[in-house]
Amino acid sequence: RRPWATAAAAVVSHARRDDLPPPVRRALLDLAAALLDGPRWRLRGIPHGRLLEGLVARHLGADRGLADAVRPSS
Repeated sequence: RRPWATAAAAVVSHARRDDLPPPVRRALLDLAAALLDGPRWRLRGIPHGRLLEGLVARHLGADRGLADAVRPSS
């Protein structure tokens, strides 16, 4: 469980940056919460690398529309 909590803490730490738009912050916090649930999925035999890849894609993937939220305005 500890590596999952460490990863979640790192994501939360990044989400606390003042320069992040609210949609990005929310997605990061959702990812952190999902990481804390990682051990349950590992018990089902899903390799940790694949599980991390899926969680990041689900919460921060291109289909979430976050690119516009972090793109600098000109």
